[in-house]
Amino acid sequence: MPTINFGSWSTGDLVSDNSTCVYRDDGKNRYTVTATDNSTITPNGFYLENQAHTVELPYIVKWNTSANPGGKTLPYGSAFNRRSAATSDELCAIEGLSANLTMEVDSADIAAVPAGTYYAELTIVIEPR
Repeated sequence: MPTINFGSWSTGDLVSDNSTCVYRDDGKNRYTVTATDNSTITPNGFYLENQAHTVELPYIVKWNTSANPGGKTLPYGSAFNRRSAATSDELCAIEGLSANLTMEVDSADIAAVPAGTYYAELTIVIEPR
């Protein structure tokens, strides 16, 4: 999945939705998805941080079992059971993209932190179940 850049903020929530392919080659379509990030100020939560790692900005991660935005909010670091992986081809060219990752940053949280660049490296692990 490519780097997600929210760009500059002026008003409203920042939302990024990214359709992707989850594929299983054994004919089964169930899988788990686990999300973590590399934030360091508050462990076990999703946070964007400034370069100095002194200010954090919370965000939520959602996973949908279709290419549409939205879905269920993922808990940090816990496997979340899903289904609907593609089973016909590994590029999802036949069935279409089979999942969507949405990241949301609340406007009130953005307004509460100093202007600047905030980042995190989000890790998504997909495992068959």
